Amino acid sequence: MAKVTKISNRGHLKNLVKKGLIEAKCDFHLTDDYAFDSAYNFGKDENWLPVEHVEDLRDGKNGFISLSDWDFGTKSGGLYRNGGESSCYTFYIHSNLSYTLRIKEVA
Repeated sequence: MAKVTKISNRGHLKNLVKKGLIEAKCDFHLTDDYAFDSAYNFGKDENWLPVEHVEDLRDGKNGFISLSDWDFGTKSGGLYRNGGESSCYTFYIHSNLSYTLRIKEVA
C-alpha cells in the first residue's frame, strides 16, 4: 500500500476512515447543557483514538471515534489542513462538533 501523506477532501477522508488509516481527537463537542459540557471539558480529548465508519452512530464501539455517512456529507461541515508543516487536519462536523485528524503511520 502506498503511503498516504495528505487528505484531499471529505470523500477521500471517508475512504481512509473505512481503511482504518485515520486517528483523531475531539477538539470540542457542545450540547445544549452548559453545566454538563463544562463538567466534561467541552468534549476535548488529548488522546488519539482510531476512527471507524459506522452505518448508525448507535453502533459505535468504545475506544473509537465513530463517524457515519452523514458526518462526511453535512453542508455545514468542512475539512481543513492545519497551518504550516502540520500533518493534522481539522474536521468540522457542524458548529458544535470538531475533531483534529491525522493519518496513521503505516509500517
